[in-house]
Amino acid sequence: MSKIVCFGEILIDLLAQPPATPDTPRAFLQYAGGAPANVAVAAARLGADTHFAGMLGQDMFGDFLAESLASAGVATDCIVRTDAAKTALAFVALDAGGERSFSFYRPPAADLLFRSVHFHPNCFEGTRSFHVCSNSLTEAEIAQATLEGMRRARQAGAMVSLDLNLRPALWPTGVDPLPRLWEALSLADLVKLSREELEYLAAAVPGGDAAVIARLLGAQAQAVVIT
Repeated sequence: MSKIVCFGEILIDLLAQPPATPDTPRAFLQYAGGAPANVAVAAARLGADTHFAGMLGQDMFGDFLAESLASAGVATDCIVRTDAAKTALAFVALDAGGERSFSFYRPPAADLLFRSVHFHPNCFEGTRSFHVCSNSLTEAEIAQATLEGMRRARQAGAMVSLDLNLRPALWPTGVDPLPRLWEALSLADLVKLSREELEYLAAAVPGGDAAVIARLLGAQAQAVVIT
């Protein structure tokens, strides 16, 4: 059976809990997170042969994430472990209206240390779909690995999907995300954007939303999904 490979961002979501009383310290619950990792779990639960490719720290959080993927039915043969950095953390809080806010402990983080040489030899063999998000484009070297993975997946005949999932706070000060975003967007067969992300791209493209979608469809995209 052909497989789905999800690549890149994987981290611990620490979800803030409302204090029981004003004097009670705030507690955080630990969940497996990272947009591509979440897609991998969802696909596995639907019965797909799903693999996650990326890097985890040699720490308790890395162990938890590897175990969480495996228990959900996601193959972990394309995961590399490192002691050069810790597993990424994201602290998540909800306001009264249910809107999320994030505080990321990344970089440095293990998932950003993945390089092209770390792709498992069989990572692209029999792959039907290769899925990424833009949070593995924020640093130059992991961006190169992400783009290389997208190219190799295309060469192997896989459909490449990109969920922009833009988090401006993750980008280094002074780095313009647009060149890397557009390089990745030009390699994707399926592009998923939020309305806010479409507006962000359109602000830099003469012609607005329609011009962005036309540019995407004029590259590789067969479908553009706006949520």
